[in-house]
Amino acid sequence: MNAHGWSDQFLAAEIEWAARMVRARLGLPVEQPVPVPDERVDLPVEFTGFVTG
Repeated sequence: MNAHGWSDQFLAAEIEWAARMVRARLGLPVEQPVPVPDERVDLPVEFTGFVTG
């Protein structure tokens, strides 16, 4: 939620910063690794991707 009137770019930067801090506190790498698709996973034919925003 953007109840503070922040711009979309500023809000995205704040979320990214918070996520980096959470990863650091959990002992994970600060930079989130790029996910590698696993071709061994069979997806149903009707799957067209994840819904975003």
